[in-house]
Amino acid sequence: MCALLGAAVIVGWQAGLWTPVRPILGLIPMTIDTAAAFLLCGLTMAATGLAQTASLRARSAEAAKREREAEIAIRAWAEASLRRRALQQQIAAQVLQRALAGLSLDQLADQTAEAVARGLEADCAEVLDLAPGGQALRLQAGVGWREGLVGSATIEAGASSHAGYTLQVSRPVAVEDLAAETRFHPSALLVEHGLRSGLTAPVNGRVGPLGVLGAHARSPRTFTEDDVAFLEALASTLAAATERKRAEDALARLASIVEASDDAILSASSDGAILTWNAGAERMFGYRAAECAGRPMRMLAPPERHAEDGQLLDKARRGESVRQYETVRVRKDGACVDVSLTQSPIRGASGQVAGLALVAHDWSARKRLEGQLRRKNQELQQQCQRVRAANQMKDEFLANVSHELRSPLNGIIGFTELMHDGKLGPVSDQHREYLDDVLTSARHLLQLINDILDLSKVEAGHLESRPEKVAVGKLVHEVTAVLRAVGVQKRIAVMVEVADDVDTVYTDPGQLKQVLYNYLSNALKFTPEDGRVTVRVGGDEPGWFRLEVEDTGIGIAPEQMPQLFVEFQQLDAGRAKKYQGSGLGLALTKRLVEAQGGRVGARSVPGEGSVFYAVLPRDCSAAGALGPEEPAAVCAGGGGTRKPEFLTTAKTRRDEDHGLAKTRRRAGR
Repeated sequence: MCALLGAAVIVGWQAGLWTPVRPILGLIPMTIDTAAAFLLCGLTMAATGLAQTASLRARSAEAAKREREAEIAIRAWAEASLRRRALQQQIAAQVLQRALAGLSLDQLADQTAEAVARGLEADCAEVLDLAPGGQALRLQAGVGWREGLVGSATIEAGASSHAGYTLQVSRPVAVEDLAAETRFHPSALLVEHGLRSGLTAPVNGRVGPLGVLGAHARSPRTFTEDDVAFLEALASTLAAATERKRAEDALARLASIVEASDDAILSASSDGAILTWNAGAERMFGYRAAECAGRPMRMLAPPERHAEDGQLLDKARRGESVRQYETVRVRKDGACVDVSLTQSPIRGASGQVAGLALVAHDWSARKRLEGQLRRKNQELQQQCQRVRAANQMKDEFLANVSHELRSPLNGIIGFTELMHDGKLGPVSDQHREYLDDVLTSARHLLQLINDILDLSKVEAGHLESRPEKVAVGKLVHEVTAVLRAVGVQKRIAVMVEVADDVDTVYTDPGQLKQVLYNYLSNALKFTPEDGRVTVRVGGDEPGWFRLEVEDTGIGIAPEQMPQLFVEFQQLDAGRAKKYQGSGLGLALTKRLVEAQGGRVGARSVPGEGSVFYAVLPRDCSAAGALGPEEPAAVCAGGGGTRKPEFLTTAKTRRDEDHGLAKTRRRAGR
């Protein structure tokens, strides 16, 4: 502007255009130099303005360029995002279609893992299946993992791992850099594969978590909302397919069970129309499924039970169940079938009763068996009554035998002893030898009769025990003294060892004497001359003591051991001829000991000897409960189930002594 003004002043001055206003201008000192100065100033200012204008225009162009580049970049990012979203949606749709196509769960898991890797451009992708119990996640399918891991690798399901934490919070979890993560620690599986970032989503079913779906990359990465939505969509598809497949498998198993069942299983609508009919129903009632579809269940009930069928249907409509209802139904051929019905209501999605399920079990065979069982029980009761009567007769017979046999035998023994001892007159040596044989035979017969009577009474449970405080050492010496003569005759040493801690017990002395007598007499019988027999009494388990008789006799072969303690059993016919006996002593010993809750046994080495033992309670009145196969009768006061009634051996011996004394009195001696 100054340059233009200076130029105008100079040109006007030279042309005389300023003459009219010179008087005024004269007040302003103006020369050519001044005008030139104005011109120069103006030119300078004009140049500066032009430069500034050019600079501003250059800056505006650069800014416009950057804006255009930014717009292009944004447009490219948006287009890429749209393309990626479209790809993810396409992949999700494909997975959904394959799921609906009925792929197996393993195939669907494989394709889902591939879809995750492709849709998220991940280095590794995985489908983790929650193991039964919920403690671990199994790598069911995956992409990018080392060979052999898929199907076998497991991850802890707790909150310490990425996948476990996802299960705990039940929502997607994105990690930009695992190295900086503080909520959990990367699993060893992720560390081994050098993975740095990841995105996981829970696979949730209707009743709980089923597993985890995830993707991981080897570099730090930020996952978008579209990525999260894509993974959630695949997880939802996998969950629905898994639950549907499991439900289908369960239904298939149930259908197989229903078809394989021998019971009639059918379903009906709420008005009683038959809907389904299994093979068991066809076999039971004779109708094919097509013949029954849509027909009322009343067709199976005999006319007199139609009202009953209506009552059962009303119960189902009210939502009530029926268990094992015994009734009668009719087959297609008109035959009646005894059945047991179980009925349950079937409810729809709204909870309303939509129908019923019915199971009919044919119990005709069971009914026949029950009838047979009732008849058999009646027969057994009758037999039991006959056995009781026979047992009573046996007891009466034994009582008679006890008197009719032992009394004459006592007389024979008594008179024979008087004759043998010469108290009825002189007896020759030959007669005395014959009398010895008579006495031996008579005493053997009396012992046999006593053993049979005692054993039969123990078996009948007629055991009357009279426990008292017994000095064991004294009792043992009394029994050994009775049999010492046999030992002296065969030069057998009889040793006695009684431990101090069992010096006194509380038991029936007569029964204990008989047990020891039977063991010791057997030992002396089967021990050769110059042998040794040892009687030991010592402690056993707390509350019990042990009686043993050891000999150096002929011993017993292992295959013969089971025959011990069995009635009328002698181990060898040859020995039976040499060693006389009834075969009842050990059997009676076993019954006497077991009646007190104790036990007997033996061990032997052929050619070296045997050891027979009995384990008895220290306090017979406090004897423990018997075993399941042991006699019910125990010592008096021992808690037996019935009161025992048995005349002990001691009493039997007193009767014998009384009979002998009576015989001597009759002889006047």
